[in-house]
Amino acid sequence: MESGKLNEIKDPVCKGTQLCDWLNKENCEHCIIAKKREDAKRDILKDFDITLSCLPDDIDDIYGEKCQFCAENPGEQEYYATLDITHPEPYSEKGAILGMGPKVRNPFGSFLRLDISCCKECRNVFKKYVLMKRLTVLITAAAGILSLTILFASGAILGDVFTWITIFLIVFALLAIIASTVASKVYVKKHNNIRTSVFEIPLIQELKQMGWSIFDDNANSDFSFSLSLSKNRQNGFGRLKSNTKNHEIKEKSEPQD
Repeated sequence: MESGKLNEIKDPVCKGTQLCDWLNKENCEHCIIAKKREDAKRDILKDFDITLSCLPDDIDDIYGEKCQFCAENPGEQEYYATLDITHPEPYSEKGAILGMGPKVRNPFGSFLRLDISCCKECRNVFKKYVLMKRLTVLITAAAGILSLTILFASGAILGDVFTWITIFLIVFALLAIIASTVASKVYVKKHNNIRTSVFEIPLIQELKQMGWSIFDDNANSDFSFSLSLSKNRQNGFGRLKSNTKNHEIKEKSEPQD
């Protein structure tokens, strides 16, 4: 398809909007909202503007050229740590039971994926942190199986075998969780020059104050890393928000008929 014809098939409701810019589709055929009714599209556009309004103006700094995890002398960005965040606005409803029944407020109206700049050194720390957690679990589990085998072989355990196995599984599962948590936290605390929690990043603190929360708290420090922005995005939230503000200012400044 010729590039000059792209605008001819752009939806008149969405064309030129911040949402169209964000979805970054070359034509409507590949857009997720293309087949929705016009009134539904307008509602989605309003919701996206609300989402943008809930973000700080400098949100694009989160994936800037400097690492967000370095507490001092930030290194150069080489990777992106991905983090999913949610906000209760805009208001939305869902069925109380499996999407059916009486409507209740949806716990979140906005769901965004953040790309957080990370240098090579910080990424290595986080990778070793996750590796240490997993190794500690495996070592504890192996110790439990070995102990159980020795006790059975020596005749130290008598009675219902199934009961003993269940008890050992529960005890060593708890020990594995405790050991992996303690070992990994001891490791990351040695690196006091690194923000090992996303909540230590100033922009994340600002997002939290504005009502945002992490979709999965267990993801904190257990990041997935990428060499590029999500979906290869080049259009940041802050730029889109700025465009929205400029559009509002222009509308207000235009003389009324």
